[in-house]
Amino acid sequence: MLERLVFDSIEQVYEYLERNYGKNWYLDYFVQTKKLKDGKYEATVYRTSDLPSSEYSEISQRDLQELEKLLSDIPEKEYEEKIELEEYKEPLIIVNLSEDEMLASITIVPGVEKELPSKEDILKALRENNVVMGIDENAIEKALKEKKVFVPVVVAKGEKAKPSVDAKLDIKFKEHSKIKSRPECEEFEKIIKCCDEKEILAEKIPPVEGKDGYTVTGKIIKTEKPKDINLYDYLGENVEISEDKNKIISKIPGEPYIDRFGRISVRRILIIEGDLKDYGNIDFPGPVVIKGNAEGNYEIISGGDLLIKGVVGGVAIKCEGNIFIEKGIFGKAKGGIECKKNLRTLYINNSLVKSEGNIIVEDYIMDSVVIAKGTIIVNGRGTIIGGKVYAGENISCNLIGSSFGAVTHIGCGIDYEKTSQLLELEEEFEGKFLKLTSVIKLILKFERISKQLPENDRKKYLITLRKLNDMKDTLQKSINRLKEKMDILKRDIMLRNLKIRNRILVYKNCREAVIQIGNKTLKVTNDTGPGFFELDHVKGKIVFHGKAFIAS
Repeated sequence: MLERLVFDSIEQVYEYLERNYGKNWYLDYFVQTKKLKDGKYEATVYRTSDLPSSEYSEISQRDLQELEKLLSDIPEKEYEEKIELEEYKEPLIIVNLSEDEMLASITIVPGVEKELPSKEDILKALRENNVVMGIDENAIEKALKEKKVFVPVVVAKGEKAKPSVDAKLDIKFKEHSKIKSRPECEEFEKIIKCCDEKEILAEKIPPVEGKDGYTVTGKIIKTEKPKDINLYDYLGENVEISEDKNKIISKIPGEPYIDRFGRISVRRILIIEGDLKDYGNIDFPGPVVIKGNAEGNYEIISGGDLLIKGVVGGVAIKCEGNIFIEKGIFGKAKGGIECKKNLRTLYINNSLVKSEGNIIVEDYIMDSVVIAKGTIIVNGRGTIIGGKVYAGENISCNLIGSSFGAVTHIGCGIDYEKTSQLLELEEEFEGKFLKLTSVIKLILKFERISKQLPENDRKKYLITLRKLNDMKDTLQKSINRLKEKMDILKRDIMLRNLKIRNRILVYKNCREAVIQIGNKTLKVTNDTGPGFFELDHVKGKIVFHGKAFIAS
């Protein structure tokens, strides 16, 4: 025994082994873990050469039961023992081809009497599997020299066809989505300028000839001839061809777009004079103004700011800029609004609203899911009742919750997804690590005992060792991947929680609400306010500064 230590978690055991005994600790060392009554783990570390002979000189009934449990995890079809032991004398060469026949790999299974095949044996096996092109003899020689067994080694590669590249139009402006219909010229007015006069809007990229390829089985992969384009087919309004005949340029300052025929034109801004229902869906690369209401099963996609002077109801909205809705949002549990910048409206009722900036509401939020990466401010009555309201920064309002409705969930500085992912990964990590230690223990016992057995009996143990070693490698790779994901998540969560200085400001009262700041929650049942909630990093809990309250 080298040492015996106590850790808080299996993850700490694993990190200690890697730090003190190297990434491949399991090749020369064995750790025996035991869960203590207080939930901690006792780990005893041995050199594999120094294992106590009294414990590892014979296979116990418990070992056999553990082996049976471990092997039961392996699909039966992969390890059916219908093959006679005689077939294990010579090494086995397994040739696998990818579905597209662009790669061929070999997996060498060592024989009991002859460990490795010859280079000629491998070449013959490749030919028998129709692998005739792209064979890498250096890779074969290296695999034999390094005795790579039980792992696939790529030994032949096809060459993909280099496809021809059609001539294409390289659009130079940021947004170029198609709109559903084409408004009249009087529907535009000069609000913003996205391009200057004579600015290059698109450029022709000439075609390029491709090259044929081949598979490892010798099939030729043909490539097609490239297609050319005519720039004049892409000319719309207020654009022209450049002097070198290779570019489309603007004739006026304005906003470029692509019409329903795929032609490039320039105009200034989209204005809908009435209601959205009289126009239909909108997919516009710049600012949009709707002078009436936006209600019904429609979609608005705006590449700039969006102004709606009426009511929004049941419409799906995606906006790259700011959103201003004068008469409020009544979602009717349909649609949803996503805003890349700031959003301002009169009220939000029964709606889903997301903003990557701030959200300012002039009256109230009711029975809605409202999420902002910035701050949420509710003015006027300043009421938030029902639903879920979350902000990456602060929340400011007059009233939170009501004794007559559902519980109101409100929080700031939170990140649900990373925390839930971490818990799932930790549970999976612990299970696989404990299984790995069981596998390693059985490998060590079987290796030691097999050396003391007659040749005929030893063969049976070698077959079992193959299965256990394969399982060990699979578990180790899986554990490494899980550990990397856990470290990334922990770093992100730790950095975010250390930076949380956000507050939920209540100017009048809060009741029947669940307050969340970062990963801490607090249920408020009695009237609380005025004041503000914040996360006390010293006490590690949410505290309220203001009137006393009862929390459960």
